Amino acid sequence: MKKYHKLFLFIGIFLIFSFIAAGVAMVVFAQTYRDPYVGIIGGADTPTILILWSHFRLPVIILAAELLAGIGCIIASVIMKKKK
Repeated sequence: MKKYHKLFLFIGIFLIFSFIAAGVAMVVFAQTYRDPYVGIIGGADTPTILILWSHFRLPVIILAAELLAGIGCIIASVIMKKKK
């Protein structure tokens, strides 16, 4: 198990960079796909949050899991290297 710390480090860094790339892609897509005639009336109230959460729930959960997995892999790599 000790020899896998480089693999875990690589996977962790890859997951974090793919998290950043996916986040940037989502922001770029949201900026380019603006329709001037569509909007949400209201502010940061509960109905608005529920509408947005219902549309973006799965991508947010996937991105959060990807980030947590990347951080977990890096932590596991550091622990494996220290035990070496």
